Amino acid sequence: MHKRMMKDLMQREKETLRQLNAVLESLITLPPVFTYEQIVSWHPVQSGMFGKVLKEHAVETFAHGQATGDVLVRELHKKYNRRKLADWQPTHRRTIRLADDDNEVPFWQQEDWFKPHEAIRALEARNLVLAGSWESDIITKTKQIAIQQLQGMPRKEAEKEIAELLRVNKNRAELIVTTETTYAYNRGRLSSFHANQVDYVQFSAVMDARTSQQCRSRHGLIMSMDDPRLPLNTPPLHGRCRSILVPIYSEYQPELITEKSLDWSKVKPLPKGWRPDGALPGKRKSAETVPVPQTFIKKEEKQVPEKPKPTESQHPVDQLIMKVINEKRQLTAEEIVLIQSHMKTAKFASRLVRTKPTILKLAAEMNIQAQGKKLPSDIVHWLKHAVYEQQWPKNTTLDDYLSDLQAASSDQNAHIMTYIYKTEPFIAFLSLAKEAGLNGEQFIYVVYSAKYGRITTGLKVDNVEKFLSQYTFEEFRKHR
Repeated sequence: MHKRMMKDLMQREKETLRQLNAVLESLITLPPVFTYEQIVSWHPVQSGMFGKVLKEHAVETFAHGQATGDVLVRELHKKYNRRKLADWQPTHRRTIRLADDDNEVPFWQQEDWFKPHEAIRALEARNLVLAGSWESDIITKTKQIAIQQLQGMPRKEAEKEIAELLRVNKNRAELIVTTETTYAYNRGRLSSFHANQVDYVQFSAVMDARTSQQCRSRHGLIMSMDDPRLPLNTPPLHGRCRSILVPIYSEYQPELITEKSLDWSKVKPLPKGWRPDGALPGKRKSAETVPVPQTFIKKEEKQVPEKPKPTESQHPVDQLIMKVINEKRQLTAEEIVLIQSHMKTAKFASRLVRTKPTILKLAAEMNIQAQGKKLPSDIVHWLKHAVYEQQWPKNTTLDDYLSDLQAASSDQNAHIMTYIYKTEPFIAFLSLAKEAGLNGEQFIYVVYSAKYGRITTGLKVDNVEKFLSQYTFEEFRKHR
């Protein structure tokens, strides 16, 4: 029964993704118009279809979750066969005091998201907002490409831009469908559990190499259905989350409800920017592990030797960058060409750096030998951004990662910035990524230290302004 129901759910998810891709293919196309005014006023015939497809998917998935929840409850009663459902009363209905009410109201009675009609209404509203934002973004970018063509961009180049926009948004569609399936499915299950007077739920993650640290740290933990923390711990907890909540009756399975299983004090916090209701934020940083590739590092290189601390660079290009920053002026076109040519061979510092426990653990799993609590700088950044956070495709090697950073910083269309951070001069490059990260990050951001002549970090970001606002820069200047 469970296998068939899960198979049906997967088929529903595939069909929704097929429908969204069909809408994308009809939506992302060059407008058949030839003046600036016509492009600005152009609106595709397929507009509004995202909302319709996602809304239907959410309602059907919620119903599927309810049906699955009912099956699970029936199986528990059948297995333990102690009493009829009508005679069952939960033993742990805790009450909480509402801030604006002197009366104590059971949490499970005042939470509308357990009620099917309220939950469905919320799901519909959620998906309409998500679809509207997504569609508006696509139409805006399509118009921008059309305007560029009007201003002289060759037709073939414009078509390439359109093809890339389509590819990026198909990846985004997959992320949205997977995440929204988990969202609606788990809320359907909770609605069923509430109606069937389930008094506890257990967090169940798909435990494999792709399991996030958020889900891994919660796997197997149990929470009361009337716990105010339940909304914050109901999947999805991040993009592409696959976790579910499983029903538990305290009278049937008291051995599961232990001090250890009820201890949520050590769970990992939700990704930065992730909203407690599971909505997709503008920017997120997930921390997820991935399958361990076998060819990232040669066996004879497992032992990482101690490397000297880099000395200050005397390279003419690095000296030029520091001079421009000190003079507080713009780079000339010739200087930009010279710097970007230099970046084609830029590398990380060779020195060892102190490494966080999570990255050290991942390195150990991949047979990369650390020196105490230190690893080479390039390996640390590759493990963190490409492997741990999955900002790059699966099986991306250290060489692949570095090549992408070099290509991004030498890209003729890259944005270039200079600034001083903690008294040290830097130049940074922002370029469109060939493939979006796990959470939809579309840009590669590369930072280069002119003082030491080395790349200091390279990662993918989505909301660039929000990312940069985390830091305090001096003499910040945009050059392109």
